[in-house]
Amino acid sequence: LKGFFTLLAEKHIHCLAYITPESPFYRNTNSYGLLGPNRETGRAIVNLLNAFQDSTPYFHFYDANQEGNHDYADSEAFNFDHLNGVGAIKFTKRIDAIVDSILKQHH
Repeated sequence: LKGFFTLLAEKHIHCLAYITPESPFYRNTNSYGLLGPNRETGRAIVNLLNAFQDSTPYFHFYDANQEGNHDYADSEAFNFDHLNGVGAIKFTKRIDAIVDSILKQHH
């Protein structure tokens, strides 16, 4: 993936990667999420994505999950790893704000 992100950056193409929120329940397990890696590997991946974001103005990373320390309520979730319509609207507004910020910075 790093090679792909580097190629996009070389072509001045922006890329936004994100992690969607999952149940805070996973904080009490060794799993980063329902289908995710173990917690140590998950943290390492997030650290790599943050570091890559810091290294290029064309790669952007948004961690909406924050290891389960997010502000999405159970009422905004369909199940442990999916948002419902209300949660999806909240998430989409946040993604839109990030994209707007990227566009303002680079145009």
